[in-house]
Amino acid sequence: MCLLRTLWRVIKYMLIFLLFREASILIFSFLTDHILTSVKHVNDVNWIRRELIKNKTAITYVISAVSSLLVFSQMIKRKKMNIYEICHFTKLPKDKAIISFIAGIALIFCSSIVLAIIRSILPAAYESHAENINLLTQGGTFQLLLFGGIIAPLFEEVMIRGLIFNEFLKTVSIKKAILAQAIIFGILHFNLTQGVYTTILGIFYGLAFYWTGSIWSPVLMHMSGNLFTLGMSIIGQNIVKVNPIAIGVITVFMLFCVFVLTPYTFSYLYRKRVTYKNIDR
Repeated sequence: MCLLRTLWRVIKYMLIFLLFREASILIFSFLTDHILTSVKHVNDVNWIRRELIKNKTAITYVISAVSSLLVFSQMIKRKKMNIYEICHFTKLPKDKAIISFIAGIALIFCSSIVLAIIRSILPAAYESHAENINLLTQGGTFQLLLFGGIIAPLFEEVMIRGLIFNEFLKTVSIKKAILAQAIIFGILHFNLTQGVYTTILGIFYGLAFYWTGSIWSPVLMHMSGNLFTLGMSIIGQNIVKVNPIAIGVITVFMLFCVFVLTPYTFSYLYRKRVTYKNIDR
């Protein structure tokens, strides 16, 4: 019964976010059609349509994330608790903050190996993932960095690590809790390729959260990883085209991140680990 209650709470968090996500998409589509029908000039209509489509994902995600957080906060207040305490918004020491930021970038190179394997085994799934990433990067640079580099990582860490992970800890072991929250993290990306490597990332983010006792560690990892990925998607291809030697440099750096930087950063966090306390018991 305890496990069933935990699963229901976890599903409830997910459903709230998904309902807000679908509602925001429907409202956005309705408003877009209303705006376009009120514009008289064809050129203006085409420009507005392009701009709205490019920023649709970011706008609807931000609306659904903020709405979900407000509901989550009210749910927790009913239990006479605080979302900041439950999610462990505790101060992270400078050394762990720097290590977490570096680890986030290193993990991106680990996930790139996973992507390469998926590309060779499931090319169709990889192409679908590439199309999704291409759609995300069509918006303005500032909006893209704000959405993908700050807002999305912060919200996802609060919901997955801060709330869902803590729910699992009430009834299952730490190993099962870390695996369960990582799988949910992958599922919520709704793409096979992205789901595989985000599940792996979710395991590392969960370990960082548990070892540091602060949500800021996985938040920094998530943010640095996303910002690095977005930055490379914007300037990376041009660098490679201009200087083919960059391919070799990137390959060496990737191997360094995978076999040196990732093990070092996580062993550091493990050595400096604190006793994790689940406040919501």
